[in-house]
Amino acid sequence: MRRAIWAEKGLQLKEAEPPPLQRGWVRLAVQACGICGSDLDAWSQRYQPVLGLSPGHEFAGTVLQSTAPLPDRLYTASPLNACANCRDCVSGNPQHCGSLQIIGIHRDGAFADAVDVPVRNLVAVADGVSPLVASMAEPVAVVTRAIGLAGVEVGSRVLVLGAGAIGLVATLLLRERAGTVGVTARYPHQRDLVDRKSVV
Repeated sequence: MRRAIWAEKGLQLKEAEPPPLQRGWVRLAVQACGICGSDLDAWSQRYQPVLGLSPGHEFAGTVLQSTAPLPDRLYTASPLNACANCRDCVSGNPQHCGSLQIIGIHRDGAFADAVDVPVRNLVAVADGVSPLVASMAEPVAVVTRAIGLAGVEVGSRVLVLGAGAIGLVATLLLRERAGTVGVTARYPHQRDLVDRKSVV
């Protein structure tokens, strides 16, 4: 199996046999994987990634191997690998779990032919949605939560700071709710995307 791993100087492609699949986990054949700002930060050495680990936490794939019966279809998944038993997990806040590991940050991610994820993290992708679009599920989830926490109401005036992937998704979602949405953009191609009614 091919896997891109963090090395002393960027990413290195290597061949490696996957480890035995853990009980309660599924191995997905990666069909698409996004490049997050955190991946770019590691690439530019703004922070030190875990050497030997594969990045990639925005992905979609099909079942390659599973410890539980699953329909043969396209899936995406939450990259948060939490314990599922502590008070934070049970209350719906797995991001605060003391045992939290993020796929692609703390354990091998989807810059590879295959990625292992907990079965409970899977989300079946609707028919007709491409792997490329499905790989945006994690950023869309982040933005959806942020808008909810911000308490944006119908008719609100909102400013989105930045028109990268997250900012563009926020713009799309906010246009369905807020009355006025302003967006800052650093680059001309970002401004062009903001001016469209759809960025997909």
